[in-house]
Order: sequence, then structure tokens, then C-alpha cells
Amino acid sequence: MGLASDLSSLTPTVLRSILESRESDGAILGPHPADGRNVRVKIGRYGAFLQWGEEGEDGTTTHSLPKDVGGLGGRGLDLKGGGDGAGDASSANGEAAHLGTVLGLTLETAAGYCDLPRTVCVLNELNVTAAIGPYGPYLKYNNSFASLRSDIGDVLTVDEETAVRVVTEGIINKSSKFGRGVLAELGDKDGSTVRVKEGRFGTYLNWKRVNAKLPSAYVDNPGDVPLEEAWELIQAKAGSSPSTKRGKKGTKKKKDDDAGVPLPPPPKRSLSSYLHFCAEKRGEVSERMSSLGEVSKELARLWKETEGSKDGRTKYEDLAAADKLAYEEKKAEWREECDRILAESGGKGAPQKRGRAASKSTKQRRKSSSSSSTGGGKASAKNSSLPKRPLSAYLHFCAAKRPEVSQKVKSLGEVSKELARLWAAAGENGERGPYDEVAARDKERYRREVDNDADDGVAAAGGGRRPPAGKTAKKTTKTKKSAKRRPASSSSPKSARKNGQKKSPRAPSAYMLFCGAKRASVAGGDGDGGPKPSFGETAKILAEMWRECDEETRAHFVGLAEEEKRKLLAEADAMAEAVV
Repeated sequence: MGLASDLSSLTPTVLRSILESRESDGAILGPHPADGRNVRVKIGRYGAFLQWGEEGEDGTTTHSLPKDVGGLGGRGLDLKGGGDGAGDASSANGEAAHLGTVLGLTLETAAGYCDLPRTVCVLNELNVTAAIGPYGPYLKYNNSFASLRSDIGDVLTVDEETAVRVVTEGIINKSSKFGRGVLAELGDKDGSTVRVKEGRFGTYLNWKRVNAKLPSAYVDNPGDVPLEEAWELIQAKAGSSPSTKRGKKGTKKKKDDDAGVPLPPPPKRSLSSYLHFCAEKRGEVSERMSSLGEVSKELARLWKETEGSKDGRTKYEDLAAADKLAYEEKKAEWREECDRILAESGGKGAPQKRGRAASKSTKQRRKSSSSSSTGGGKASAKNSSLPKRPLSAYLHFCAAKRPEVSQKVKSLGEVSKELARLWAAAGENGERGPYDEVAARDKERYRREVDNDADDGVAAAGGGRRPPAGKTAKKTTKTKKSAKRRPASSSSPKSARKNGQKKSPRAPSAYMLFCGAKRASVAGGDGDGGPKPSFGETAKILAEMWRECDEETRAHFVGLAEEEKRKLLAEADAMAEAVV
């Protein structure tokens, strides 16, 4: 049951009490003084615990008990008799005793455990609270924790003087001598210290990665363990542990050649406005919340509430801006210092990687290697001077309307949807003209810049998209050779795009010509002022009309399509002859 360290103390009467309490959903100790709900003691997988409220009721909570009352291990339990006035747990008639009597629990004590965590005192304007966690009682200060051993104080009655001493030694001074969880240091062996530690399952010996069981004779005074006796236990444990052997085989020594030139560490990155907000509010929120996850959720909720207010985030945004400016200045100084160190070292050895700023990403290395293989710095310089491609009318519209829409809609997806809706409305109202004109001027600008660069051999043959610098002459020559080898009619659009040429226009089909002739009348609606069909509805109506048209009408548009195809073939042959 997880209650007794000594199995001989489990009498038939005590076992009967435990089993009956499990069948009856625990033993009721009485109503809690705060709200009158029942407090009952129950037996779980790892020992006894308290339940405040009924099962399935809103607000019902469970609470841990210390080890010496009935938690993990159950040391110090009075399993053979009850407290004063509580009756004998193992009565003469063999009847089952009350589980609270077996554990020595009273209603007052149980209510105290249910009311945890409790504030013990205030130290440096921060609360010191006492509570019980998975590993036993502890004191919490400034979001850090220190164990509260039973020989130091009780979680319900620990006073201010004891709490301040434990917090000062275990948190503020970080126990001065020992690390967290270390009870004693016995001495050094083979370059590492042999320690006595407190863990989840009790006290144990530790040396590097080897853990050995502490003899029961030294549980009360772990610092009295002789170093030689502890070392023998650790050696015996290390010899039987396969993990230590694997660790030795898998250990890899760093080569001296990898050292390089030591550089100073980069400056700490600046904090965002949200992190500044969390740093200010964390102390206040930690007093109300018990776990780190709850603290994070509460901080996120409070930050979201400041979104609507005007001055809610201004303070933290100003702090973030000032922090970022200071970071940029420190970063510039750090780079100058690194350059100076590398210059003094005479370029011997590779510099050590220090943060993101000191190393190139894989993508940057690939770019540098590709530029060196295609002409080095000259190619990079020419590529950087390529004309900017023109924007469509819709993109010019989005650039003009995005600031206004972003003030009303927050997410990027909603902004895009709203811009698309406004663009469709502009088309229905005939308000796209200015943006079409801007797009036409932008396209003309792009063509002028391409024509200006054509004299330098940068623009591709026939205009259109420019190939990367360093490859233009080669591709142009290849295009002319391929044009001589085969007629223009046999060249495919794919090969044309590969050789830097424009994609050849395709002749419209009979259906496309039919749609072009009928679209205006269909898209205009029925003419009585009713709603006009959408683009999708117009396409469906045109498809239905094409299926239902007579043979004469269909033959007319088929003939037009054949004529357009003959015109395009004639133009392609003329262009091929001009190239040759």
C-alpha cells in the first residue's frame, strides 16, 4: 500500500482498516472549517493523501502528505496504535480502526495540509511560502525552491527565523558549499567528489554518474559515512553497471587542432516587449500560482489583456526598443574586438564559433561557393543590379491599402482575405483604373531597364526574364545553334524557356473564342438592374451555352480557331528565319 517501511508493523487490524477505506472511498475526517466540505483521507498508489470535497464535485482538490505522515515511504507512522483520545487502532475485538487514527491525522492537521501553500514571511519584499511537492515539503522564494527536512521544521508550523535561514542558505547563497540536493560531501576520489544526495526515492551516494545505495545506519546522519566505505560501495556499483562501460567507450576526446583562435562571447540578445512584461509581473504572479506552467499561462493572459488599451504596452515596447539599441551598439563593439583579435593572430587557425554572428549558415556558404564558381565577385555585383520586376495592378492595390486594412484586422491571413474582397469590389465598381495605369507604367519601366542592359550582354535574347550574370553569352550562342539545327515549328515551349526565350503564345481554342464573344453579355446580367453573376457563375453559364449551341455556331468558332493557329505558325516561321 505504500504506507509502512517496516512490514512487521502491518497487523491484521491495520490491513482491515486500509482495505475497508479503499472500498468505502476513503475515511472522512470531518468538514473543513472554511466551507464545510468533507475532508477525507484516502489510500492511493503511492500512499495516503487527502481529498477536499466529494468525487466529481466542482472545486474538489487532492493534497499530498509528508513522508512521515503517510506519503512516499510512510516512515514514522503509528501503524500499531492511535493518538491520544483516538482509540487503539488494533483493538482487542479485532475490529477495523479509523484510517485517520492509524495515520495519526486529526481534522485540524488535515485542514492545514489542505490550505497549503501558506505564506510564512516576507524577505526582501518577496513572499516565502511553504508547501508539499512530489519530493516532500519545501520553501519557495523568488520562484526557487529549498527542501524543508523534518529535522529542520514542519511545513505547518515552521517559523520566520527558520524559513529565512533555510532560504538564505539554500537559495540566496545557493547553500554556499553544496549544490542543490546535496546533503554532504565526503571527499575526492579519482578527480571527482563523493557526495550524499537526497533524491525522489531517498538518500544515496553519488560519484560522477554512479549512484549507490546509502547504508541504513547513516540515514539520520549522512555526513558520518566514512569515505573509504562509500568508495567501496560506489566501486561495486560501477562494476555491475553496464551504462558506465558504454559511457567510457562512447567518449570522444576533442582534438587539439579544433581549438582555433579564441574569441570573446557575443553580447546577450535584447529582450522583446513581452519578455520585459514577464520580468516585471512574474514575481507578483508567482505568489498566486504554484506551478511554472500556471505562471506562464497567467502571464500570457495578462499580456493579451493589454492589447486593447492604448498605454498598456507602450512602456514595454519602449523598453524593448532601448534594449535593442543597446544590443546593436554592444554587437558592433564585439565585432570590432573579434576583427582586432583575428588581425593580431595573423590569420593562423580557424576562429572558434561564438553564437550566430560568428558562423555562416549553410545557405550562405552555398551562395558564396556558387558565386565563386560562376565568376566570383563580378557575378555577384551584376546579379545585384538586375532590374526589379514589375508588380501587377493587384499588388500595387495591396501596397496602397495594406496599412489601412492592418489597423482593422490583426492576422496576416485575415488581411489577405480583406484585400482580396476589396479588390473584387473595386472591379465591380470600376475603380481599378488607377492601379492598372500604375502597373502599366511599372511594366514600361522594367522594359526600359532591360533594354538599357541589353547592350552589355546581360539581357536575354528576345527580352523577358534575364538569366544570371556569367551565363548570358553561353545561352545566347546555344539558342542560335539550336535554331539552326531545327525549324521553329519543332521547338517546344520548354526548350524555349530553357534557352532564355519567351514562351511561344498558343492559339486560342474554339471554346475560348466563343467565351470571348459571349462573356460581355453574360457578365452584364439580365439588364434589369439585378445582381451581376460572379466570375465563377459566368464561367458556368458560358460552358452551358457552349454545350447547347448548334452545329453552325460551333463550326464558325472552330474555323476562327484554325485561322488563328495558321497566323501564329506563320509568325513563328518568320521569327526563325530572322534569327538565322
